[in-house]
Amino acid sequence: MNNPIRLCHINLQKGFRGGERQTFLLVQSLTPYLNQTVMVRKNSGLAKALKEIPDIRIIEIDKPLLLNIWQLRTFDLIHAHEAKAGHLAFAAHLLFSIPYVLTRRVAKKPKQWLISQCVYHAAAQVVAISGNVRSVIATLAPDINCTVIPSSFSRLEVDNNQAANLKQRYCGKFIIGHVGALENKDKGQVHIINTALKLTKKVSDLYFVFVGDGSDKEWFQTLAANSPNIEFTGFRTNVGDYYASFDLFLLPSLDEGLGSSILDAYYFGLPVIGSTAGGIPDLIRDKKTGLLVEPGNEEQLENAILRLYSDRDLARRLAEAGRASLTRFDINHTKDRYLDIYRASVK
Repeated sequence: MNNPIRLCHINLQKGFRGGERQTFLLVQSLTPYLNQTVMVRKNSGLAKALKEIPDIRIIEIDKPLLLNIWQLRTFDLIHAHEAKAGHLAFAAHLLFSIPYVLTRRVAKKPKQWLISQCVYHAAAQVVAISGNVRSVIATLAPDINCTVIPSSFSRLEVDNNQAANLKQRYCGKFIIGHVGALENKDKGQVHIINTALKLTKKVSDLYFVFVGDGSDKEWFQTLAANSPNIEFTGFRTNVGDYYASFDLFLLPSLDEGLGSSILDAYYFGLPVIGSTAGGIPDLIRDKKTGLLVEPGNEEQLENAILRLYSDRDLARRLAEAGRASLTRFDINHTKDRYLDIYRASVK
């Protein structure tokens, strides 16, 4: 194919969480190579972010989603970035014979088993972001064509003045940060809060900062109401400024497809504590690039925090090793792998 591939990305999530950030990074990196359109929810976080990228066509849609299939008829290829997008791509494939690539980012088993089998089997290529996610896909059918392409770190921007202001506000504190949607069923933040309440009684200069918003925010705030050393910032666009102010990063999730916020923490040279849930062990080699704890094990989490608080040399070595591991998580590497898949899919 001599002309650039006419590719339509589909991501129909409303917010701007990890999967949407990864969609944004991929679209941005592919701009010189493809004729790209992105189909998104009207007024979604991703729709707003994409407007920063020149030469990208954005299709904003409302429900019912299937009424928008006709807008897909002219593309050479579709890339579905989440489950609803996969259903739409499958329908377009049936109607217009358009091949599609499907990326799965979550480790939960699909709810609609039979439909999901059809969607995955019809895809030209299925991509999992971790070995754990690939194993979930394999439960649908062992013969599904699936490859692993991990998420990429974001190279988040930092306003040095804002980062300095945060450091000054937290002056004298050892800042333990968490970035993510405040949803306990996945991220398990209640275990961080319980651990923080215990630890801040023992070590006065520990300060826990939760960056993000979500359905469990009010519950968490109630649990932490009597602690002056726990802060919930809400949603922030200047996430890089917060990473730059942290001394330690936590992601002890209960369920995690991969955990791309760990990659951002590595990028900022932070020591990381994560759980053994989902794809996190794909990123953290225990005692090599970070520390791993069992999901929901507050005793292990407390001991890991105290270990890195007390042993700053170990914390530094882990942070350096984590940053050195980022090569295969660079968006330029990711982009090249997806380009190969796209070209093979439209032959």
